[in-house]
Amino acid sequence: MSDLPVTPQPSRGSRRRFTKIILGAVALTALILSIALVLPDRAKAATHPGGDIQNPVIRNVDIARPAVVRIETAFSSVTVSLHFCAGENDSFAAPPVGGLGSGAFISSHGDILTAGHVVKAPPGDLEDFELTLPTVDAQIVKLVAAHCHQTLDGSTLANDYLTDPTLQTDIVFTFASPIDKVWLDTSYVGSYSATSVRDVKYYPYTVEGLINFVNSNGGIGDDVSVIHVDGLTDMPSIPIGDSDAVSPTDTLTIIGYPGNGDSNHYTQGQPTAIPNDFLTESINQVYVSAIKTNDSNGKLIQVGGNVEHGDSGGPALNAAGEIVGVVSFGGTDQPDGTSFLQAVSNAKQIIQQANIDTTPGPFENKWRQALTDFGSTAPGHWHKAVTELKDIQTNYPNFKGADDYLTYAEEQAQNESTSTLSNPSALAGIGLAALAGVALLAIIIAVVAGRRRKPQAAVAVAAPVSASYTPQAMYPPSAPQSYSASGYPPSAPQGYPPPPPASPYGGQQMSGPASDVAPSAPAQAVCVNGHPMQPNEIYCRTCGAPRRQ
Repeated sequence: MSDLPVTPQPSRGSRRRFTKIILGAVALTALILSIALVLPDRAKAATHPGGDIQNPVIRNVDIARPAVVRIETAFSSVTVSLHFCAGENDSFAAPPVGGLGSGAFISSHGDILTAGHVVKAPPGDLEDFELTLPTVDAQIVKLVAAHCHQTLDGSTLANDYLTDPTLQTDIVFTFASPIDKVWLDTSYVGSYSATSVRDVKYYPYTVEGLINFVNSNGGIGDDVSVIHVDGLTDMPSIPIGDSDAVSPTDTLTIIGYPGNGDSNHYTQGQPTAIPNDFLTESINQVYVSAIKTNDSNGKLIQVGGNVEHGDSGGPALNAAGEIVGVVSFGGTDQPDGTSFLQAVSNAKQIIQQANIDTTPGPFENKWRQALTDFGSTAPGHWHKAVTELKDIQTNYPNFKGADDYLTYAEEQAQNESTSTLSNPSALAGIGLAALAGVALLAIIIAVVAGRRRKPQAAVAVAAPVSASYTPQAMYPPSAPQSYSASGYPPSAPQGYPPPPPASPYGGQQMSGPASDVAPSAPAQAVCVNGHPMQPNEIYCRTCGAPRRQ
């Protein structure tokens, strides 16, 4: 009898695990492909109008931008009267003076929210500005010397005027012929064709409600105002939010026209404001540092960030694109001093008194919907945006803010199917998704079935076996069976390899003729590992090893 090594073969459990791995890989691949194919078409270009408009904060800023305006309150006629000496009076014409600020439409009917000091400068501000002009200082010094034989220091005259009540009586400024202007931003009108700001169309305004920067006690007041522009209907507007919900560490967005953001070009050596630069707003994010109060017990929102002269009156938006603050005043530290916003709640009184309806108009609803669909990721969103932007172009020809968005949306719509069922890529994705589902279901069934069987591990043992029988494989795992009182299965399970012819002596070969040797009780059969075996068993039920020879 020769000894042959037992070659371990892959168990049925190993084959199952291998099958599960293959099915899992197929399912995962199909799932990834299906997601890629079913997802809506995305923009192919890296950037598009409005920046990352899929970000809701940025989208709300883009929606709000056309509602922001630049405001000027100017005086074309300024007279300086001097009363220094008894009977010695004189006067002269001073250069025109005014102030610039920002504001935002809060209704579709031409109502604009801004700061009070943008509409009405605090006492002394315009006078102080005039006294900083070298030509005005020089003329005052000259007239005082001629009439009163007194010498004034022109370099300190502006500061002296603010602190000396006598000078405020002796130097009187008269500001006449005010010109109040509102300009629409380039995000509304597109590119200006004029070469000078003087040639740009503006809209005069009237004051509907005003709370001064300086209150009756001489302290800082609520500093808000509502102005109205006649003839503007169905305008874009920004909703008013809850300023009581603003907290420190919040991030707000300010839209306005900081003076340092104006780009002056030079014509014949003189600085000249170019309309497209002068009327393009700036967008800056600020963070809320603290919540405080003004001298009228109104709420102040203290912020850090880039806020400058010219931003006054500009809206501060929360993440939802609602106005929660109005830029009011700030410190003098550079480059980033502390700034304060008047809470929008400070303006509710004058808004109610003026009976202003802040309900968005038809244009605002169309514009908001168009940009929402532009920034969407749903199937067919480019086609929807094209239809809505074309509708705005047709019904609002003076509004040019939709043009760039429409051009981009039309380019993207060329590569987009309007329906998932008519999109071959989407159909292929659905098919792969179904295949992935079937494969995953098969894996789940296989795992559940395997857990129910809970097979015993088969041990591959290299040991000598009879040359008359070659095992086809290790015993496959079997389901649990009933056991006899001896603790062994009553019979071999179905499907086991047939046993070789049994020796009448239990497999032990005796020397000499059988008739000469009386047979003895057959020895207990065991496997090579010592486990008890039934006479007809070739492989051990306990460990799967062959019978000991």
